[in-house]
Amino acid sequence: VQQDVVFVTINYRLGLIGWLNHPALKTGENDPSESSNFGTLDILQALTFIKSNIAAFGGDPDNITLMGQSAGASHVFSMMTTPLAHDLFQRAVMLSPGLLNQTPETGLTYANGLLVALVIMHGLAEDEQSAATFLAEQDAQWIKTFLYSMSSDTLITATSLVPGLRIAPAIFLDGQVQPADPYAAVASGHFNNVPVLMGITREEGKLFTQNGMLVDSRQLWSLMQSF
Repeated sequence: VQQDVVFVTINYRLGLIGWLNHPALKTGENDPSESSNFGTLDILQALTFIKSNIAAFGGDPDNITLMGQSAGASHVFSMMTTPLAHDLFQRAVMLSPGLLNQTPETGLTYANGLLVALVIMHGLAEDEQSAATFLAEQDAQWIKTFLYSMSSDTLITATSLVPGLRIAPAIFLDGQVQPADPYAAVASGHFNNVPVLMGITREEGKLFTQNGMLVDSRQLWSLMQSF
């Protein structure tokens, strides 16, 4: 800011709130929201707002740098590969990037697992098998109403009960909001080819070590190297 930069932070939906892929949540229309990339669309909407309004805050709409760290860096890459970003930014900074790209099928598996956990949590079934049977008997409207009735706290509690649900898939390669193969898109030049600054934050790996602050230096180094 001291060097004549207008700094803007943007919000986007995280985890399963931002990426939940289930047919019951779709309308069947040809719309980007049908991709279930809600968090990605949030970022696009924020960039659109910045492009349209930053001049009123002293910024330059033709000199926008998009920056993110860790998962945020993954979303910067998704903005470089999406065909919907157009000229919304002119430079990109990615700090400790790791791609989050997932197939829509992976997202559907996660959504079905979440539904099973919620059904059991609310006493509608006793175990996974009976929950799956129960859900198979419900129509799409029931599932949509059931999901919409859940608070974010309830959804997160349900994910904490099942180890496989703790990290939700993100950035679905749907062929509309994201290319089906982002690597091929980059290789063929079909991406937002802007200047990139890329680096790694020094202790990124500590975030992914189990109880990383409670082990000795040798164990910590081993865990970080494995990661």
